[in-house]
Amino acid sequence: MEGWVEEISKCVIVDILRVLLVMNEKFFKIDKIVELIVDSYDNGLGVFAEKTNLEDVVPKGVGDLEKSLFLFYVTQIDYATNSKRLNANAAKAFNQNAEFFNPNYLAGIEASALKGFLEKIGPRYVNEAVVRWQINSRNLLEKYDGDPRNIFHDTSAQIVLDKVLEFRGFGPKTGNFFFRTMVDTFNYRYSDLNEIEQPVDRHDIRLTWEWGYLETSEITDRNVCKVKKLWKDVCIRTGINWITLDKAMWLIGSKGVKTGNFVKDFNRNIGR
Repeated sequence: MEGWVEEISKCVIVDILRVLLVMNEKFFKIDKIVELIVDSYDNGLGVFAEKTNLEDVVPKGVGDLEKSLFLFYVTQIDYATNSKRLNANAAKAFNQNAEFFNPNYLAGIEASALKGFLEKIGPRYVNEAVVRWQINSRNLLEKYDGDPRNIFHDTSAQIVLDKVLEFRGFGPKTGNFFFRTMVDTFNYRYSDLNEIEQPVDRHDIRLTWEWGYLETSEITDRNVCKVKKLWKDVCIRTGINWITLDKAMWLIGSKGVKTGNFVKDFNRNIGR
C-alpha cells in the first residue's frame, strides 16, 4: 500500500511539473511576441513604417494647451471603428478652425453649429458627440480651468485616471485611451503607471485570439478582462512600457494584413 501511494505521488508531481513547463513555455512565447512587436515598432519595421496613432497626428506648431485640448476632444468621440480616418479628419478640422477645440467657445455655441462641425470629422454617433463636447467643456472649465493638463497634476496614475473617468463618455476604454495619449505626449511619470491597464478594443481581442491566448475572438467582458490582465502581466515581466505596446497593437490590428495564416500575417506585419 505504501509503495502504491508513493508511485501515485510521483505521478502527481510529474503531472504538476508538466503543467508548469507548459505554462512557462506559454509565458516565454507571449513575452517573446511582445518583445518582437515593440522592437519592430521602435525600429519602424512592417506596419510601423508609418505611425498613425492619435499622438502622431497632434497638430504641429501649437502650444501644449492646444495639443492637450485636441487629445481631450478627439479621444472622447473615438469608438475604434475607423480611428485612422477620424484622426486625420480631426487634425484637418483643427487646422481649419481651432476654436471648435476651445472649451470656452464650445460651452456657449449652439448645438446645431457644433453638429455641423462634427459631421465633417465623422464620429460614429454625432448627436452624442455634440452632448459630450459641450458637457465635458463645462466640466473642464469648472474643475480644471479649461486645461486638460491640470487633470494630470498628481503623483498617482490611478488618481489621475479616476479623475478622467468622471467625464461623460470616458469609460474604461476611452478613459484609458485619453490617459495614454496624454502620458505619451507630455511624458508624465507616475510610480504606479504599470498598474494601469491598457484600453482593449476589437483589434486587441482578435490578435490575442489569433496568437492562441483566447478561446474565442468575441468581444465579451470576460475576453476584455483576460486580455487586459495578459498584457499587463507581460509588460510587468518584461519591463516593456504598456503605452508603446498599446500603440503598436492598434497599428497591427488596423493596418496589418489578415490572410488567415496567423503566423505569416504576424511576421509580415512586424517586418520579420
